[in-house]
Amino acid sequence: RAADVGFHSSWEEIEAVAAAAGCARGGAAGSAPRCLVITDPQLDGLPPAAVRKLATLFVADADEIAFFGDTLGPAAATFQPGVDPRGKLLAFADTLVLPVLEVRGLAQVGGALDLVGPPAQPVAEGGLLRLFGHSGSDQPLALRLAIDGHELPSTVPLQKLAVDDEGGRALRRGYYAALLGDWMEEYRKNADPELRQRIVDTSLREAIPTDLTGLQVSDGATGAMAAGATPAPLLRRLGALLLLLGAVAWALARRPS
Repeated sequence: RAADVGFHSSWEEIEAVAAAAGCARGGAAGSAPRCLVITDPQLDGLPPAAVRKLATLFVADADEIAFFGDTLGPAAATFQPGVDPRGKLLAFADTLVLPVLEVRGLAQVGGALDLVGPPAQPVAEGGLLRLFGHSGSDQPLALRLAIDGHELPSTVPLQKLAVDDEGGRALRRGYYAALLGDWMEEYRKNADPELRQRIVDTSLREAIPTDLTGLQVSDGATGAMAAGATPAPLLRRLGALLLLLGAVAWALARRPS
């Protein structure tokens, strides 16, 4: 059922309203109402992700998501106005009304599986869930999955892809894009010169743009440049204009008075 309980300025007030309404803990299905909290992360008394039990959608811009990241948690559902708003809202609504798949554990027998990129988020039926990682073993993956809270262990055999076919190229690109995302996040927190060089080298080699290489690398898949990069044609025009102005200034300076 749908109901609007109004505005509240603290997490304590929200929990009290949820308790009075008999909300299911964590939004679980059943006879109890399934409640959704929509809030700004700048909320008095907002507890860390491990403590929160109510399904929560945070309306926040990129700066707020970065600043409150430790409190929100890596798997927090966030909505940034102006960034594909309709698609994000519909995807989040799907998790409330459709069967939801969660990855609760992932391991490889006889191998050390190293995952990269953001952690797996719950995905509703019909959605896409992707995880990237690296391992030196060809043993199957042991997955602990859950559908609407019911665990479903599964074993997934590995499929080998050729490095020169479309699937192999897409997998390699996805892996390195996720890895570069991890490295850039780490670099923003600690501007280590060695890490910067590693990012630049990998970005140039794999033709995947980052904020550090947007002027040298365009996206091989879309042709787009990294966010915030200045397009090369504009740089060339600016350079030509500066040269022209320099030549005019030099000519004027040499004119006899």
